[in-house]
Amino acid sequence: MRICVISNGFQEDYIVHYLDSLVGRVDQIDFIGSRIYPREKIHPSVNFYDLKSGGIMDLPAKVKVRRSMYYYWHLIRFFMKKPRKGIVHLQWLRFKYLDGIFLPLFYKVLGYKLVYTVHDVVPHDRDTWLNRLVFKIIYKLNWKLIVHTEFIKNRLISEFGIRPDRIRVIHHGVYEVSEKELSLPAAEAKTRLGLDEKDYVILFFGFITHYKGLDMLLEAFSKVKTDKPIKLVVAGRSYEGYQENLKALQDQYNQETIRYIIRRIEDDELPLLFNAAELTVLPYREASQSGVLFMSYAYGVPVLVPDIGGFPFDIRDKETGILFTGCDTGDLTVKLEDYVNGKYAPTMMDREGIRKFAKDNYSWAKSGKEFVEFLHE
Repeated sequence: MRICVISNGFQEDYIVHYLDSLVGRVDQIDFIGSRIYPREKIHPSVNFYDLKSGGIMDLPAKVKVRRSMYYYWHLIRFFMKKPRKGIVHLQWLRFKYLDGIFLPLFYKVLGYKLVYTVHDVVPHDRDTWLNRLVFKIIYKLNWKLIVHTEFIKNRLISEFGIRPDRIRVIHHGVYEVSEKELSLPAAEAKTRLGLDEKDYVILFFGFITHYKGLDMLLEAFSKVKTDKPIKLVVAGRSYEGYQENLKALQDQYNQETIRYIIRRIEDDELPLLFNAAELTVLPYREASQSGVLFMSYAYGVPVLVPDIGGFPFDIRDKETGILFTGCDTGDLTVKLEDYVNGKYAPTMMDREGIRKFAKDNYSWAKSGKEFVEFLHE
């Protein structure tokens, strides 16, 4: 079996682990990526094709257009030259019409079977009738669909009429973290972040846009009452189109207890953030799932998440994390304050317990095995 994986810029760590989970389970893996994916972390048996001639983020619009045209021209040539058999696995859609409809039709004409991992049922903040129509076509075009939670599967069935046998729930794997990364002392991590080693650190991590609910967290954090020296660290880059909103939030909540690191976070900075953190908060307004949750689990850090989407499926409430009522800033404030003041301490797993829970239930090896089995059905 030959699989060609098209990432379209999806999360680097996720793609690296996913590719590794396929090694030894299929005959050939072709990966179409770009320079954002570290070659040194990708298994040498994976055929890595960089067709983008560099990334396209943080570039002028004209340059982005040229880079995109270069990429899609070479993508078409790539498939025209390759044996017309196997499976094309789409991980993300940069342009829904091109990546989700026109190119898949081209792949099907060439004789490929299509698999698509549905990370979000419809784009966040863009749940319109037109997007629903477009994604219904996208889902119908694909041979099989991969989802990471029962929540997404149920929505595909009830809202888009997809047959259950075409969908497989395969858990998002937990990220691999080395012993060296785990062994970094919390005090040292805090110091290197410019914090006091006695600070009680709350972490918000990841791409920042409206649906991620940072504004709700900032409001809730500003109301928390505690005798502890708490600090909120907001780390990640902002989506285009949300930068003015973020700047307004930074101006409104500019107290010393909040540290903003608004930029791309490099891999070697992750141990600093998660080893320093006592709790990761994901205050999302809507969500099907979140890779940040599994990154937090990898470091053994508990999470505070809304009771929406796939979150209730992926935590043990009051053991690996805490659920708050979705979109309810008042409940978020209460749960955050209670956690900081130790109310949940008697029932919460320690860091080692959370890591063990994650490894036992969210193994990439198990996910890869289930994925290949599904392809053979």
